[in-house]
Amino acid sequence: MKSPARLGVLESDADWSSLAKTLDISDESGLLQSLLATFRTVGAKAYVYEPGYIDRDFSAAFSAFYSTLFRPYLKYC
Repeated sequence: MKSPARLGVLESDADWSSLAKTLDISDESGLLQSLLATFRTVGAKAYVYEPGYIDRDFSAAFSAFYSTLFRPYLKYC
């Protein structure tokens, strides 16, 4: 299966803002903002974005463990 991943560059303020909006539309995640600030401080130049998808290996692990729990969990990677 082909992964729907995409590569993005982080060269400008607009690139960082676009990434933050993609990951957190509401701008309410303090943890995400902290992580992005850390990545920017250490000089991150690019990112790989993978929207949720169902992976065959993950589905096997999900079936073996999470499906036995009483709380529902999403099976997207």
